[in-house]
Amino acid sequence: MLTHNSAETERTFRRLRMLIRRLGRHGGSITPSIYETAQVLRFCPHHVNSEQVINWLLSRQQVDGGWENPDAPLYRTVPTLAAVLALHEQGHDSRARQARSAGLKFLAKQSDVIDPDSGQYLPVAIELILPRLLDEAEAAGLALPRARFHHILELNQQRLALLARHPPKPQSPPMFSWEAWGNDPAPELVGEMGGVGHSPAATAWWLHLDKRRPSTSAARERALTYLAAASQAGGAGISGVVPGPWPMNRFEQSFVLHMIVMAGLSGRHELAAALLPQAIDLQQLLARGGVGFSDHFAADGDDTAAAVAVMAATGLQVDGSLLLPFQRADHFVAYPFELHVAHTVTARATQALALLGQDVTPWRSCIVQSQQADGWWSSEKWNRSRLYGTAVAIAGLADGPCATKTAAAHTFLQRQHEDGGWGCFGHSTAVETAFGILALCRIAQSSGYPREVSQALGAAQQYLRSHDNIHQSSAQHMWISKDLYCARRIDQAVILSAMLVAQLRPQTVLPSAPRSAPRSTPNGALHQAVR
Repeated sequence: MLTHNSAETERTFRRLRMLIRRLGRHGGSITPSIYETAQVLRFCPHHVNSEQVINWLLSRQQVDGGWENPDAPLYRTVPTLAAVLALHEQGHDSRARQARSAGLKFLAKQSDVIDPDSGQYLPVAIELILPRLLDEAEAAGLALPRARFHHILELNQQRLALLARHPPKPQSPPMFSWEAWGNDPAPELVGEMGGVGHSPAATAWWLHLDKRRPSTSAARERALTYLAAASQAGGAGISGVVPGPWPMNRFEQSFVLHMIVMAGLSGRHELAAALLPQAIDLQQLLARGGVGFSDHFAADGDDTAAAVAVMAATGLQVDGSLLLPFQRADHFVAYPFELHVAHTVTARATQALALLGQDVTPWRSCIVQSQQADGWWSSEKWNRSRLYGTAVAIAGLADGPCATKTAAAHTFLQRQHEDGGWGCFGHSTAVETAFGILALCRIAQSSGYPREVSQALGAAQQYLRSHDNIHQSSAQHMWISKDLYCARRIDQAVILSAMLVAQLRPQTVLPSAPRSAPRSTPNGALHQAVR
C-alpha cells in the first residue's frame, strides 16, 4: 500500500529543488567514457596524464577481457577495441600487455552478427567508428574477423556517401564522430566552448592532425582548453579521463524539466522557486530557434520537443512551430539525415503539441503502432531501457487508446521483480523502476486503479526508498552515445520525481491539462505559483 509521509515528502522535494538549481553546472553531469578516454590517450598522450589514464582503463576491464557492462554486448565492441588500441600504442608494461591480449581474445570470440534489425539500438556513429578502428587494428598487426560486422560496413558506405553529398557544418551532429572520418584540421572546426563536435575524441584527433600546422595556434589553444575542461567534467580527477558528449548542459536541463512535466509535478508550489528560473532560461533559448545539447551545438528535435513541452506545461509562451523542422508525415526526427528514427522523439513532440492544444492524431497513431506485442515499447537509439521507451510513449499518448495502456499495465504487473523494482536486464535498477512508476501511475489515471496496480506501485516505492542514490558506483549506464553512460542529474530527477508521485498519490494529477491557446501572461501559471 502506498504511504504519504509529509516529512519524507518534504525531504524529497528539497532534494529535487537542489538538483534543479544545479542543472547545467560544469557542462552537465555524466560518467566518463571508455571510448572517448582511450581515443584521447591515443591521439594526445603528451597532453594528458598517460600513466593514470592507462591505470583507469585497466581498472575498467571486465573479467572476460572486454570493456563495458557484460549485460550490454552490443555496446562493448567499440570501447573494447579502442581500449585495446590505446594499450597497444601507449601501454608498455606487463599489465597493459596482458590486458590488451585479454581484450583481443574477447573480441575474437564474439561471433554474433550485428544485423539490420538492431539498427535503432546501435551505438552512436558505430557505422563510422568501428570500420576505422578495425582498419587501425589491422594496420597495427592486430587483425580481427570482420564477418560479424558486414552490416556495419555496409552502413559505413551509406554514411560516407551522405557526408560527401552534404558536407557538415561545425558543431553539427556528424562532427561528433569527426575522429572517424575527418582529415583536415581546419581552425573553424574548433568551437569556442565545445571543441570539435562536442567530442573529446574528435578534438584530440584534430589536435593530432594539427600539430604540423602552427598557424592554427589560437584554435589549438581552444582545443587544449576544451580537453582540460572535459577532463574536469569527467569526475575522475585525471587529466585525460573524459565524458562522451560534452558539454551537454541543455540536454540535461531540458530533459530534467521534461521528466518533471512527465511526472505531473511542474505546477507544484514546492518546486516553483527552483523551476521558474530554469524554465525562463530555457524559454529564452527557444526564442533563438530550438535546443541542442548545448548553446553551441545544432538544435535537435528531442531536446526542442522536451523544452516546448516544459513551456506548455508551465504556462510560458512558446511557438509550437519550432518543431516543424523535425516533423515528418507520421513521426518526428531528432536530426536531419538520420538512418534510424526513435519513437520517443515522436512521443515527446506529440506530448508537447497536445499540451498546446493541437491535434496530434497522425503522430499518436505512430506511437500506438510502435507498441510491441507484449505491451511494452522498445528501447531506442538514445537509451537502452524498454522502461524508458515505454514511459515516454505512455506520456505521449496521454488520453490515447485504453487498450494500449491496459496491455502495458499487464506487462508491468507480470515483469515486476521480487524486490519490487523493474529492470530489463535481469535485475532491478532505480532509474528503470522510476520510469515504471511514472508510466504505471499515468496508466492508472485513465484506466482505473485496481488493487494489483496499487500493490505494484507500493512495492516499487519501497524499492526506491533504498536504491535512490544515482551517484553510487553501481549507477546504471543506460544512455547511449559511442558507448554507454549515466546522465546523473537526469536519472536522479526521474528517481526523485517518481518517489514524489508515489508519495503524493492520489493527490498528484497526471497528466497536465492541454491548453486551447497560448497563455498571454509571460510567466503563466508557474509565475503565479511563485507569487
